[in-house]
Amino acid sequence: ADRRQSIEMLSLAGRIAKDRWAKSANVEESRAAGKNSICYYSQAFDLSGDYFPGINAATMLFAIGERKRSRELAKRIEGICRTIANPDHWCVATLGETFLLSGDYDAAQTYYAKAAEMAAGRFGDLASMRRQLRLLERCVDLPDNFIDAVSIPAVAAFLPAMGSGAGDGGSGASPEEAETLEGRLSAVMLGREIGFAYCSVSSISEILFLEAMQSRGAETNVVLPFSRDEVAGACIGVFGENWVDRFYGVVDGADSVEVATREGHFGDDSLYGYARRLAGGYAELRASHLEADLHLLTAADDERKFDSHLPSAMRRKARYFHSVATNRGGSPIASATGLNTSETGAMREVRTMIFADVVGFSGFSEESTRSYVEFLGEIADILNTSPQRPLLQNTWGDGLFLVFANAVDAGVFAISLLDTIRTTDWSAKGLPPETNIRIGIHTGPVYPANDKIIARRNFFGTCLL
Repeated sequence: ADRRQSIEMLSLAGRIAKDRWAKSANVEESRAAGKNSICYYSQAFDLSGDYFPGINAATMLFAIGERKRSRELAKRIEGICRTIANPDHWCVATLGETFLLSGDYDAAQTYYAKAAEMAAGRFGDLASMRRQLRLLERCVDLPDNFIDAVSIPAVAAFLPAMGSGAGDGGSGASPEEAETLEGRLSAVMLGREIGFAYCSVSSISEILFLEAMQSRGAETNVVLPFSRDEVAGACIGVFGENWVDRFYGVVDGADSVEVATREGHFGDDSLYGYARRLAGGYAELRASHLEADLHLLTAADDERKFDSHLPSAMRRKARYFHSVATNRGGSPIASATGLNTSETGAMREVRTMIFADVVGFSGFSEESTRSYVEFLGEIADILNTSPQRPLLQNTWGDGLFLVFANAVDAGVFAISLLDTIRTTDWSAKGLPPETNIRIGIHTGPVYPANDKIIARRNFFGTCLL
């Protein structure tokens, strides 16, 4: 009934189908999704006459091999764009796309470069342009580095290997060692346009990295392993007051600061690796969202130490990997493997917890409650047959508490649980037809310990849900 709303909904449906086309590994499913996308975008274009759904329809026609129709529609879109008196960056980028579809790469690159200049600083818009170019790369033989016409500053994560090098160093780091590492970091970053930086701060090398990034005007994002003052005392104070002041300087100057755990250090050195993995993960997500290059930097006296505390998958996803050599080992961060060296501190493990409860359970009748107990048996069957077995499973009332070794296993199981909920005929099982379940998932450090109340191993900690 609402024409404008219809245009928006059809365009969104076209975008969803386009995403299915891009992600499908099955040729028939991919082509069907491409045709659906064209159908939705074409309807939106017919209703609106707007270049946005029109150019998307033209691009999807090109993607599924209907090049003649694609170029005819692109020519119409070019005409529409040229009638706009004061075109914005989207309109200029659309002109670039029309020339790309017609094979005029020089004109296309000129328009894309102009659109990028007009959208300077609007990183979400620039990322959308780059995402569309990535899609076109799949079906158009673009010239080398064509996508760089729409440039976005790179994302960098600095993740020093634990137990290595100046700046993680022993009973103290000499000015000469710090100066040497600072020079090597600067040399690695020389000539690289890095706009977004991520790291933890529990060593001198990380302070030096953040100082370098902040001096260049980059956005800096910090993940502390525990509270700021405790990091200053436990990690930085050994190097002297000058380094403590510099630590507070980079933290105060950061654009965002996150504390990885609300709980304290308590001698548990595994928290350093956890904070660094979070920083690396945030960098990877930001680079993916922005369609930007990802640089991983490490400081190590042995490059193999880098892989000892970060997943190799993260290194594979980085476009660039830089290892900055250091001259000596030793670390107040006691172990490269994250093992706890404190005699009194309890060792935490990073685990993923699922908390689930049935919506409206308190309103169930007594008969429904009996049926719910039978439903728990079905969940037990899922647990018993699932390849993703939890380390701990427990219930109380309508609640489920499950602990998994990692986030992937927990996520796969949660999807299986949701599928069961969606496909179950609740009325046939004596439960209200609207029966549903809420699922919360948290990953973080927890204490594994023997629970004397239930006489088995349990997990304890603070969850940020």
